[in-house]
Amino acid sequence: MNRTIMTALILAATVLAGASAFEWPVSELYPVSIFGQKKEQSVECGIVLEKTELVRAAGNGTVLLTIDSGYSPHGFPGTLGNAVIVAHDEGLVTIYGNLSSLDRIEQRTTVETGTILGEAGASGCTREKDLLFQVMDQTRRLYLNPLLLLPAQTDTRRPVIRKASLTGGNGRVYPLESTRSVRQGKYRLYADISDTTNNSTNTLAPFRVTILLNGSEYASIPFEIITAESGTLQLGSTGQDSGILYDDKGLLYLGEVSLARGKNDISINARDITGNERGEAWSISAE
Repeated sequence: MNRTIMTALILAATVLAGASAFEWPVSELYPVSIFGQKKEQSVECGIVLEKTELVRAAGNGTVLLTIDSGYSPHGFPGTLGNAVIVAHDEGLVTIYGNLSSLDRIEQRTTVETGTILGEAGASGCTREKDLLFQVMDQTRRLYLNPLLLLPAQTDTRRPVIRKASLTGGNGRVYPLESTRSVRQGKYRLYADISDTTNNSTNTLAPFRVTILLNGSEYASIPFEIITAESGTLQLGSTGQDSGILYDDKGLLYLGEVSLARGKNDISINARDITGNERGEAWSISAE
């Protein structure tokens, strides 16, 4: 079985079992950007938490590396600023970026869950007091969605689906809300899909998006794993290049759909990590 798929299955089993591999590295949770979210020309490979003070180790481990601001060792992005990388069991590492300094950790070789690593600062490419937290499978070169491995939080807000549209080969855009008919053929499906949490109104990415065509599942986009392949980031088992996951307006690319002559029912379902869901559906005729 493909290693990427196997990792995804293991993560899914962890979620279903209600288990968590790590603890949250901060006491107050105010996410400003989460896994798979649009970030300039790429996507977020971890979680950015704002209004952060003390940063703690998410689990027992060995200090693999500390990074001084401006220094970028091979294999880790130079936007981390002052950062600590901790190695854990099963080849997992946790990455803590944008720290104010490394003073608290410089003399340590091991950490326990809750060990203070430092304070959030302004040394990286995020705002002051933001913490960039990532989880990586170093052996397989995978970024894992940290939300799969952290304790679940209470959240009752459902994702939002807006601006769903089809784009034809000629570049013409057909908003699904107002379009009743198109020519039969292939179209690119886009939508603005976002989420919020009970304690944060920041616009966040969903956890999974499923597309149904005429009642059958047509495609699924899971925000679980991002792989690093040949210098590019790809989303999980879909193999979708992160560079085309969003268009220049921030709309999520949901794939190409083939509309046959007659009535076509298109449904988009969005789910967050806690299981809150929202679905929207449209009917469109192809001539």
